[in-house]
Amino acid sequence: MSPPALRLAGLVTLALALGGCRAVFVDERGAEANDLATPPDAASDARAPVDVAPLATNDLFGTGPFASGTFTGENGYTAAGSATFYRDSDGVIELRLSDDFAISTMLGPDVVVVLSARPHVPAIDPATDINLGALQQVSDRQTYLLPGSDGGRRSVFVFDQKQSLECAVASLAP
Repeated sequence: MSPPALRLAGLVTLALALGGCRAVFVDERGAEANDLATPPDAASDARAPVDVAPLATNDLFGTGPFASGTFTGENGYTAAGSATFYRDSDGVIELRLSDDFAISTMLGPDVVVVLSARPHVPAIDPATDINLGALQQVSDRQTYLLPGSDGGRRSVFVFDQKQSLECAVASLAP
């Protein structure tokens, strides 16, 4: 085959490939397909009615506090005060420790604030927990920025990494 004929054959193949396919899909399931898309009548639904509470104003996209809890000491430490998730007008989520936050004396680079979905943290799991950084001080107001969504994590820990020890925990709820 001559070079011009090869070139022509290549162009024809390319045109066919770029032209794509014109597939048409037809729903042949019949009447039962429409039944699946139609919700059952409330009278014929044998299930008990579900009481759905409306979402709080700040739950999904609002601003302000949307979950909080009180610290308790763990493993011989004493703790007081509260932790609150707060969403600002830009959608940024902060964890705020209250003015009355306090934990028995311990401060250093190994003591961190951790956000987890687990009720106890024997060790920080980077795949599931969020290390928000070193505890800034043993008392008073503090703010930690979340690097994105809280992902449903509602346990806040003051955690000593060196000793792998929970020092305080607050379980946050709406």
